[in-house]
Amino acid sequence: MEKRKSFLSVKEMVEMALLVALAVVLDLDGFKISLSADGGSIGFTMVPLFILGYRHGFFKSLIGVGVIYGLTTALLDEHGLVYYPFDYLIAYGVSISVGSLFSKAIFYKGEYGVDKVLNILSLVLSVIIVGIIRVLGHSLSSMVFYEYTFEASVAYNISYVGPSIIICLLVLIVLYPTLRLLNKKFPTNFTKKF
Repeated sequence: MEKRKSFLSVKEMVEMALLVALAVVLDLDGFKISLSADGGSIGFTMVPLFILGYRHGFFKSLIGVGVIYGLTTALLDEHGLVYYPFDYLIAYGVSISVGSLFSKAIFYKGEYGVDKVLNILSLVLSVIIVGIIRVLGHSLSSMVFYEYTFEASVAYNISYVGPSIIICLLVLIVLYPTLRLLNKKFPTNFTKKF
């Protein structure tokens, strides 16, 4: 009888669950700076989500971040599931999944000394793109549910996503050597390909 390979191994499920749980904890009130009752906060929440995306790829990060983290956080935030499509699925799930497309460039180990510079540039570019997509997701939500103009919603969402993205970028750059080592010693099915 042929052994079927599952989409997610037990090891991947456990790692993804730990990273999502860490992100949920970092999204609690004591670990973030909330801007208003309507939403928006500055914090480290996206750091474990970035790691999940970089280590597990587009589809698995969409499930882990967009579905599991998104639904959990939507329920914990008490804003209701009506905001889920824009504020969680797009702003977190799709953005992190798009950022995961840079994984190969981020973890690439070439024969020359310039590869580390290219790795960090790829990391910076991926974080910036994730930030832009996240702002757009939250801005769509602001336009639909709060009837903000496009300019007002983008301005409001940049006010907290921008600082959060800068903080996450700095933390990821500091953690980068550790991420490379983790990826080398414990590759996922996704990162084994490169």
